Amino acid sequence: MKLKIESHINGRFKGCNGSTVFELTNGQKWQQAEFKYHYSDRYQPEVKIWEKNDGHYIGVDGENDLVKVRRMQ
Repeated sequence: MKLKIESHINGRFKGCNGSTVFELTNGQKWQQAEFKYHYSDRYQPEVKIWEKNDGHYIGVDGENDLVKVRRMQ
């Protein structure tokens, strides 16, 4: 995996619901591209976006799983 982006969630992070849009403080938006659900409630956690052969994955600081995402225009 190759690290592509380091940023923070813009505002409150409430976890993943299957179609979550991750709005970052750098202005980018990424949408969840696989179904995973978990609840979290944190303010502006750090995120890292990784690139793998099959796409991009987001890791939110303090969460255990990476979630597959796609960049929104």
